[in-house]
Amino acid sequence: DLKDEIIDSELICTNCKKVFKIVSGVPVFTEDNIESKVKLTAQNFGYSWKKFSSTNKAFYKKQFFDWISPIDEKFLEGKFVLDGGCGKGHHLLMVSPFVKEAIGVDISDAAFVANENTKHLNNVHIIKADLNNLPLKNELFDYIYSVGVIHHTENPSQTTRSLFSKLKKEGIKISKENNSNH
Repeated sequence: DLKDEIIDSELICTNCKKVFKIVSGVPVFTEDNIESKVKLTAQNFGYSWKKFSSTNKAFYKKQFFDWISPIDEKFLEGKFVLDGGCGKGHHLLMVSPFVKEAIGVDISDAAFVANENTKHLNNVHIIKADLNNLPLKNELFDYIYSVGVIHHTENPSQTTRSLFSKLKKEGIKISKENNSNH
C-alpha cells in the first residue's frame, strides 16, 4: 500500500552509524565522491533513462524474455529477484507479475525514474547503489539478472562476483555465452 511507503527520511546503519537518505521513496546508498569515470557513466545513463523514461510493455516483454532465455515466466514464479542496473525499471515491469518480490538497483539518478515507473507495484522496490558495494545481505536472492550493464562497470569481473555473492547457494547461474548452467 503506497500510504505505508516512506518517501523522504533517513536510514541509519546499526553497525557503522552511517546515515543514508531516502529521497522520493528511493534509499540512496551512493556517495558523492564516487570515482570520476564511474560518476560520468552514471550521469550519462541517468540522463538517458530520464530523457527516454516511457516504457512500451509489449515490446520490452518479448525482448527481455529473449535476453534472459532460457529463464521464463514460470521459472520466475514466487522468486525473490535482483535487477542489477535497473535503469528506468522496464525489466522490473516485465517480471513483477511473476515474482514474489524484486529489488531494482541503479547507481544513477535513473533509480528515481525506475521508482516512478514501478511505484504502483507492491512487490518492486528500488535502491540507488553501486553494484560493487550493494547494501544487501549475501545469499539473499533466488535469481539475479543484469542486462546490458556489467560491461559498463569499472571492473566487470568484480561486479559479477559482487552480484553472485547475493545469490542463494542453490541459485542458478546461467552463462549466456553458451547457455549452460554453472
